[in-house]
Amino acid sequence: MLNYKTSKLLYLLSENCRITSKELSKYLKISQQSASYTVLNLLKKRKILKYQTLIDPAKFGLINIIAFFRYTNFDTSIIQQIKKHLRENQFITRIENITQGSDLLIEYSVPNLSLFNKENRDFLHKFTKSIIMSDIYVVIVKHIYNQKFLMRNPPETEIILSGDRDLINLSNHQLQVLEALKNNPKESILQISKKVKLDPKTVIKIKKYLEKQMIIRKYSSVLNYSSLEINRKHVLIQLDYEKPNDIKKFIEYAKNHKNIISVIKTLGDYEMFITIERTYSEKPVMNELRKEFKISNYKIIPSEGILKKNHVPDNIFKQNI
Repeated sequence: MLNYKTSKLLYLLSENCRITSKELSKYLKISQQSASYTVLNLLKKRKILKYQTLIDPAKFGLINIIAFFRYTNFDTSIIQQIKKHLRENQFITRIENITQGSDLLIEYSVPNLSLFNKENRDFLHKFTKSIIMSDIYVVIVKHIYNQKFLMRNPPETEIILSGDRDLINLSNHQLQVLEALKNNPKESILQISKKVKLDPKTVIKIKKYLEKQMIIRKYSSVLNYSSLEINRKHVLIQLDYEKPNDIKKFIEYAKNHKNIISVIKTLGDYEMFITIERTYSEKPVMNELRKEFKISNYKIIPSEGILKKNHVPDNIFKQNI
């Protein structure tokens, strides 16, 4: 079970993984050496899987599609081939093992639906006797919240991704700095400047520009939920509307709820896709939601682990799509 200091440390790293060990030691009221050791230990034990830079795909004209798949062949070697193929697909930005109804959750980030159709069709054709698609949702907009359950009385934050955005055309140097931060969010300004062959002051200026333009939204982390005894579930929801602003009330409620970490508005059989995270000792959330809102239909999808999580495909760094 998570102790409070570890939980708080995980929260701080989820909000800004570029935080220094000196800053961590101040927040946690421990020595700088102890803070550094704790972080390294969490990484070594794979309780923190990776650090990530949260980039808004809509700034590059990208749309996201969430698809669910079921295995029809349970041979271990075939399943490993499928996962390897998905990991290597540059347009797939998220892969999760799930249970109940499907086996995999896949998220694509593509410039248009035609390309998604081609990539997805090629994948299904390659493994035609081993996997089928069970459901599909087009992402309209994402509301990302902080992992409030990890810390006592944290501030409320909301990051809105996708949706309507003005496209940003970046220079080669800006793309190089963005790529460096995506590949390693913890990399120092000096390391980046050597890698991209730019003056450190220029790198700092570009980094600030990328943040100001809301291309980079934050520097976060991906957790090993089962190892940390954190229950992670997705829920597809269809509201039974009484008033036009009911969905706004739901999103505001979710923003204030400590266990709801995201609400995605979607096109498909369900209009919302929410993600819930809680420690094993906390109460389930769905009963609360059903008391507060008229939900005509819902589907719970437990997550068994994240296999891949980015936010934009790698080819945006070669050219603006």
